Amino acid sequence: MLIVLIYDFIRKKGQGFLRMVVFGSGVLCSMPVLYFQKGSLFPESAVTEEGSAVYGIKVTTRVVEKMWNNGVFRPLLLTGLSFFLIVTVACIVKGSVKEYLVFAWLMLGIALLTSWFVVETGPRENAGNFGWGVPFFAFSLMVICIERLLALKPQLNRSVFVLMLSPLVLMIISGICYYAHLLGGGSFIA
Repeated sequence: MLIVLIYDFIRKKGQGFLRMVVFGSGVLCSMPVLYFQKGSLFPESAVTEEGSAVYGIKVTTRVVEKMWNNGVFRPLLLTGLSFFLIVTVACIVKGSVKEYLVFAWLMLGIALLTSWFVVETGPRENAGNFGWGVPFFAFSLMVICIERLLALKPQLNRSVFVLMLSPLVLMIISGICYYAHLLGGGSFIA
């Protein structure tokens, strides 16, 4: 959010500064909750014999290595991002790239990098709390890509449109199968 505010401030040369402050102050409402959460989840008394805190945040490649070794990383990049990539490339080729499409890619990229390389230490190390932004921004990018694909539809012939739509259909079918797997008592796949 700070990146967006700084970008808008520079782009608009300071115009609408009060609206930006009001928008940014929305974060202040969550501060008491975050402060309470920090106190309950990361108590000051939780220290090791050496005197260092058990809880913390670290940057690591462990998550990516685990995904790569489990064979999750390659299918994620090939299938999970294929619809987004196809629509984005089509927008580039047709010259109809919108600012919000670029912004959605930027936010998804930041969320993915954070979830892959930043982890908590201590008992919450495997909780995956830095990955919560990925589903939100992936959904946002999906909605934007669907909108862009529908906007491009008049410029595409029918077979190209269906071919571009097929990864989305496969993602929806995969999601339904995964939901059925969960309802059937299956375990969560991280």
